[in-house]
Amino acid sequence: MNKTYQKSFPGIKNAGFTLIELLVVVLIIAILAAVALPQYEVAVEKSRITEALAAFNALEKAEKLFDLSNNRYTRKLDELDIDIPGIGRDIGYGKNNWRTSNYYFWTESESFGVTNRIFRIRASAEKTKKYTLVMDLNKGEKKIYCTGYASSTWPTIPVPEGQLPDICRKLGAASDGLMKM
Repeated sequence: MNKTYQKSFPGIKNAGFTLIELLVVVLIIAILAAVALPQYEVAVEKSRITEALAAFNALEKAEKLFDLSNNRYTRKLDELDIDIPGIGRDIGYGKNNWRTSNYYFWTESESFGVTNRIFRIRASAEKTKKYTLVMDLNKGEKKIYCTGYASSTWPTIPVPEGQLPDICRKLGAASDGLMKM
């Protein structure tokens, strides 16, 4: 019986591969890729999150210092003693919103009487459009949430039951979106 995809060499018998052998190798590679690809996506997003968390931590420290001096938080980031790339450039929504290669950041503060006691910053994942991170600094207590992608509106935090994106769960968020950092 002659095999179709074989080349004969002197002194070597059956030097080629059968079609079945090639299909088995391709199947094994496909199974390995199907297992590894979701883990790769999570690893890439975890590395991107470090950019947002670094900005959150820097803004938290700057806001706390501002609060010690003025007894309030500010939305005007140029009032803070902080140096984050992109802050201060007006990209069409004011100087309190900026873009990086991975995120679109948007800041907000809420007033109670004369003092601003809540500072929020949102980081929407611009590349994947799968999630938004929200840091909520409320009277000195910091919480970070992962929620569905929101480019122009503030997401609901804590996340309503059953609405947490899978990527947030994989990144370590609780069922209400609260990140375990």
